[in-house]
Amino acid sequence: MNNGAFVARRRFSLTLERNLAVIFALLGILLTSLIALHWVMVIEPTLRADAESRSRAFAQAQTSGLETLLHNGRPPEQLADEIRTALDAVLLLKDQSTDTPFVRRITLVLDDELLDAPHDSLDLARGVEQCPDCFVTEIPLYDPRQHLLVGIATFYSSPQFL
Repeated sequence: MNNGAFVARRRFSLTLERNLAVIFALLGILLTSLIALHWVMVIEPTLRADAESRSRAFAQAQTSGLETLLHNGRPPEQLADEIRTALDAVLLLKDQSTDTPFVRRITLVLDDELLDAPHDSLDLARGVEQCPDCFVTEIPLYDPRQHLLVGIATFYSSPQFL
């Protein structure tokens, strides 16, 4: 084998190795990009929608206790204390694995005329002041007997529901 053929074969071998390295690098970049795109376009929106659905169901389950408090005909001061206690009980519920609360804030706006209470005496807000990433769920509260809208409870669920 002459020296020229050896150099040509060696050059071809280096070119082939370089091309294979570039091909595998491009395949790695393509695979990483596809996985990231799949996460952003499919998985994350699905997880977010599921978490919002669970937080909405959780909020609706908690409002039934509030509705039963509202139709018992208590004096406004006693009713406000019982509502605060019920809201605080909801705020105390935590995920056992992460020790984070499910609900970070609850606001309650009630119709004072239907409940025979002084103006804005039963409008309550409990929990943290700011929760920009929370799932916000507004649940209407109805009087169980008359089926009238009595108020609206707004739940700010933790984004760690994901």
